[in-house]
Amino acid sequence: MCDWLTANKLSVNIEKTCYMTFPSDKDNETLLSINNQVINKVTSCRYLGVIIDDKLTWIDHINHVYKKLIKQCSIFYKLRRILPALKY
Repeated sequence: MCDWLTANKLSVNIEKTCYMTFPSDKDNETLLSINNQVINKVTSCRYLGVIIDDKLTWIDHINHVYKKLIKQCSIFYKLRRILPALKY
């Protein structure tokens, strides 16, 4: 992989790079590295705004969206008496 990246004049940001295995295999502790720098193994990661986990469930993504919705709903709830009502 390093040779291919070098040949195509590309680089990898090791701090932002991670990997996961499908299905989750906790018994097999495979370590990946690039230029002797270990890549982090994660159980979930964000990809194009969607949180994917190693079990391919939507629980982490749903929880993330739920927390964002609760925050926005509470802001609108607090502003309900300040903002004028729309009349059609």
